[in-house]
Amino acid sequence: MILTRSYLMAGSQEIPGLELQKLSQHEDENVRRRVADRKVVTLEILEALGDDPSSNVRSAVAMNPQTPLSLLLKLVIDPSDDVRFCMAENHNLPKCLLKVLERDPNPYVQWRARVTLNHLQISS
Repeated sequence: MILTRSYLMAGSQEIPGLELQKLSQHEDENVRRRVADRKVVTLEILEALGDDPSSNVRSAVAMNPQTPLSLLLKLVIDPSDDVRFCMAENHNLPKCLLKVLERDPNPYVQWRARVTLNHLQISS
């Protein structure tokens, strides 16, 4: 991947909110994913990226610790197995959502959710 100016800007902590909003709609999914990965991003942007056509972007939204429960509830039934698998790997996901993923139609997602839940039980 070539590091474009937009990609680098999306990771900058000094970027103005309006510019970040524009980058969240960038044509390159890598730029949108980088916006979704940010530690500081508005809920409005996360919600918009939660409907992104790219499963990579939606996965980044699902992994972002700022993502609200209402959006996580939507992503836990995302049509992409990859998005749900990423969620099942997330040790910060509420346990109730990991239990939903334990009953996922995809056996790999089920397995990953079980592994994460077991790890959380051992850690606590």
